Amino acid sequence: MNKPLMLTVMIESEEGLANIEEIAATEGVDVISVGTSDLTGSMGVNGDFSHPRVTEAWQKIAAAAKRHGKGLRLGGVKKPDSVLIRTNSIGWNFVVERKYSTLKSAKDLRPPLHGGSRADGGEMERATTRLRSIVARSKLTMAPGVADAMAARVVAKEGYEALYMTGSGTAAVRIGLPDVGLLTMTEMVDNAERIADAAEIPLIADADTGYGNPLNVMRTVRAYERAGVAAIHIEDQEWPKRCGHFAGKALIPAEEMENKIKAAVDARHDSDFMIIARTDAYSVEGYDAALERAARYVEAGADVIFVEELRTVEQLAQVPQRFGVPALYNMGGSGKTPFLTAAEIEALGFRLVIYPNFIMRAAIAAMQNVLRELKSTGSLEEVLKNISGYDERHELLKLPEMIELQRKYGISAVRYGKGS
Repeated sequence: MNKPLMLTVMIESEEGLANIEEIAATEGVDVISVGTSDLTGSMGVNGDFSHPRVTEAWQKIAAAAKRHGKGLRLGGVKKPDSVLIRTNSIGWNFVVERKYSTLKSAKDLRPPLHGGSRADGGEMERATTRLRSIVARSKLTMAPGVADAMAARVVAKEGYEALYMTGSGTAAVRIGLPDVGLLTMTEMVDNAERIADAAEIPLIADADTGYGNPLNVMRTVRAYERAGVAAIHIEDQEWPKRCGHFAGKALIPAEEMENKIKAAVDARHDSDFMIIARTDAYSVEGYDAALERAARYVEAGADVIFVEELRTVEQLAQVPQRFGVPALYNMGGSGKTPFLTAAEIEALGFRLVIYPNFIMRAAIAAMQNVLRELKSTGSLEEVLKNISGYDERHELLKLPEMIELQRKYGISAVRYGKGS
């Protein structure tokens, strides 16, 4: 089963403390939170963070989290400075968080089929919050590009923390045509919703130019938010746009793009939903103009900056250091942007890298190989040695879970044979 969105649970009672080992060992729990004020109240030493029993409790929670590879956080903090001083004095470095599920035992956990709110009323970390926390780290996050829900499941199953809905891939899959502004906002959002629902990891989506003026951008942001997307990027091209690595692009004035970014920031209901500003100015106005536009877009409120189509490592190295917000690297594969390893990209200071079309290009090659083999030999016997197995496909698409749900709700179970 794909890993759901990050789940943080708060230990804020003696009952929860007694069951900490069981909770920490539970699959699906990612982070253990220490409920500071409530836990001390439950222990009868309200607010006394230096009490020996409190120290012992925190040590027990920290040890269980470490044994089972869970993250550790501080929650329920009314006076964070005093708590942090106390925890630091005994050798711990915590991160203060705000929203958690409260669990007393592992039986309270019932993982959902898809990402999102838990069915039992507990609170699972939103994809937006998860992505923002990922990007805030000093390490690089790789987001492979997908254009459909099945590819999204593959990415999640392979253990990636985020993925990217490619606009050019979506155009290819939906209408079999290039990325030249032919798809509408509703078509893009529809595809994003299917991917976000299937992936169970945060999705970054291409939102082209926002599909119009700042008011259109506001509607676009809200539509992508409702679809379960964690972040979008919007660009400063005229509409209809062109793929970022195509020639012949035209730009809107920087001031107009600034207003689009401001509108996007104002439109979002979830403050963790990230607005990524992309500038295509390099190939139109040059390097200095691209950096100047990027600075203006960050000032307008962009959470992440994306300078498209830079040509040298020296140019790229300026972006993460210059703007005070995380930077995104686009590994487009066209040969224009340097083809770097993830380690090299991270060393430059980038926090996100997207790989828009490599999965799609691999799929094209695989389809061609199968079809050519069939046409030339009339048999697929050799092909079977190099393709996904029958059971592997059904596991990826969650057929066993569907069958269990059918049994649970009295639906006639799916019957399938080796030809299905």
